[in-house]
Amino acid sequence: MIYGQTVFTKIPKKTIHLDLYVDESKNRTYTDFNGNTETITYIMILAVPKNKKDQLYQKLNNARCLSEKQSMFDKCNENCRFHCENDGELHYTEIQKKNNVKYKIADRWLDILLENNRNDEKSIYFNALGIIESNLNIKNFGKEKQFGNIYCRFFRSCLLRLIAMFKEYDQVVIDNIFHDKTTEMETHPYFNTNAIKQIRMQQLFEDNKRIFFENSQIEFLDSDHHKGDAINSQFIQFVDMILGTSLNAIHNTATNDAKKQLSFKIKPLIERILSDSNVFAKMNSSYHFFNIQSISFFPKISKENLEENVKEYYSKEINFDKLLENSNYFSNTKTLLLKEETGQLSLFN
Repeated sequence: MIYGQTVFTKIPKKTIHLDLYVDESKNRTYTDFNGNTETITYIMILAVPKNKKDQLYQKLNNARCLSEKQSMFDKCNENCRFHCENDGELHYTEIQKKNNVKYKIADRWLDILLENNRNDEKSIYFNALGIIESNLNIKNFGKEKQFGNIYCRFFRSCLLRLIAMFKEYDQVVIDNIFHDKTTEMETHPYFNTNAIKQIRMQQLFEDNKRIFFENSQIEFLDSDHHKGDAINSQFIQFVDMILGTSLNAIHNTATNDAKKQLSFKIKPLIERILSDSNVFAKMNSSYHFFNIQSISFFPKISKENLEENVKEYYSKEINFDKLLENSNYFSNTKTLLLKEETGQLSLFN
């Protein structure tokens, strides 16, 4: 009898390709549920799987057409007197009145986000990190460009926590990282390369590298799709809208009804993300946000207690990566200050 040689078939690695979009809200002072003031900088990173990007873009772009007779914005007659106005740049801060064009399109964009969740489409991932600067000793971040140094340091943490959501994949490939151009980070000496370089160095001696970057730099992009990029700039506008409405749902700082109504729309999702429900309840939510969308805060204790604990447990050098893994220092729960006008929503469905 002749025995053939055993052939071992190599199982292909499960890989996902992503484009990332970044927006920020710089050191604003809020009043929390207990009446205490806190200064927070938010970083939000939106991740869109490349195999779902075209379809998501078409949904966002078509939502600009407010005609009842036409649902394809690209096919809309450009001579239509509403076309140019509908094709304008969307900014959360510029939404001032209900039922005007910007409000209606923003409302549709939030519908797309929520339908994506309810249908479990897994097209829209995001991670937001609220850096509570009032709980940090700013001196630990240098004498110059302190905001930039803080942002640069925690951006990498925010990015890694986003990538950690894709646990089912053997390889996560970041094709592009686009950052809103209207920020001082564009002039920071090493922000555009630092996070990518640090993550690559961490994996240098690992046998099974999991995170890959197709580009070595973050690209700063004008959010106006008539000045920046026709497609990618609209995703910058999209993350701006998600971040703005989410922050108002959390902090209730908007002064006009238009922003409040948009924030009420997204509130059920943000409420569930930041609830103190157990993991089982979050995993089985009808909003399908678990390991898809996340918001967290660091540090949750005062700067005095943080300094004391750091000296006791982490020596004199602050290792923020270790601290961000410790639930004593970061929080993924928060009481929302935007009040519903009609009843309470259940957090368990």
